[in-house]
Parts: sequence; C-alpha cells; structure tokens
Amino acid sequence: MNAPSYRKNWIFSSKGSCLSTIRALVEDAASNCGFTVQDVNAMKVAVSEACANAIEHGSPKGEADTFQLELTCDTDEITIRVRDNGLFKRKKAAEGNQLSTRGRGTYLMMALMDSVSVEESASGTTVSMSRSINSSEPAPTR
Repeated sequence: MNAPSYRKNWIFSSKGSCLSTIRALVEDAASNCGFTVQDVNAMKVAVSEACANAIEHGSPKGEADTFQLELTCDTDEITIRVRDNGLFKRKKAAEGNQLSTRGRGTYLMMALMDSVSVEESASGTTVSMSRSINSSEPAPTR
C-alpha cells in the first residue's frame, strides 16, 4: 500500500451533538478518497456507532471527557479509529429468551466495514475499522 494520501485527527468532547459533524467529516473524506455513495453511507453509520459508544461508554467524566477520531485514506483503503478513555465491556444483543433493544453497534460496524477490531488498555479503548475501495457492497439488512 502506498503512503497515506489523507490523514486527519480530531478530538471531540463527549457530547452527542458532535455526531452530525463527524458524519459530515467522514462523508467528505471518504467521497474525496473515491468511495461510492453506498460505501460512504455505510461508513457514516459504522463511525456513528463507534463514536456513540465512545460518548456513552468510553467517557468516564461524562460530557467533560473527550474522544479521538482518526481517519486515514490510502489509494485503496480507508481506516478509521475511534479512541476513548473507557474500559470496553462486551454486551450481548440477547439475554436468555429476551432480545435487548441495545448492544447491536458492534454487529452493525462488522456488517458495514471490511474489518473491525477493538483494542483494550488501561488508558481506554480503540475501535479500528477499515474498508477497501474495491470491497463488495454490504449485505442488505432485513
């Protein structure tokens, strides 16, 4: 892979009001890197989920906390990282016979991106996602 043609880092306060700005930044960057409208829309949903999780679960200081968004676009792939200050807790979408109305963000990210990984450390959690410019369209949702 060639050297990154686009790399940006942003720091946001842990407030839900920043999500529309984040979606616009992802849309602008991914569009300029040559991704299709369908790819861009998939990425916007995946990044929104990761950032919403950082705000809700990765901000021990609440709205006084911050999280970081890093976006790197190479000639054939985009990589997005969301770093927060919280400890990652795996949740299940279903417990027993009861379906939860929560806990599906990671599944959405995995369905919409080519790869998703979660790195846990004492200083926080990093969600890394990537998508190839030549990847096939995500499977339709039901």
